Amino acid sequence: TNSSELTQKNIQLLKEENTFTVTTGHQLNLFTGPLYFLYKIVSTINLCEQLKTEFPKQNFVPIYWMATEDHDFEEIN
Repeated sequence: TNSSELTQKNIQLLKEENTFTVTTGHQLNLFTGPLYFLYKIVSTINLCEQLKTEFPKQNFVPIYWMATEDHDFEEIN
């Protein structure tokens, strides 16, 4: 696959009973730019790292969900 080593590791961690996901996402809209996407992604990764520090026996995998199925103006407005 073309996935990074860290991505592959996180996928494997999902099989473990002591793994939790921290999920965020974004639905398309008109008034926020790509910087907001990056902020949400980085914040989720940082939260996983903080949780791992606080709970070292647990695993935390960041998940980012992109709601790209909304294409019409009325829906995203």
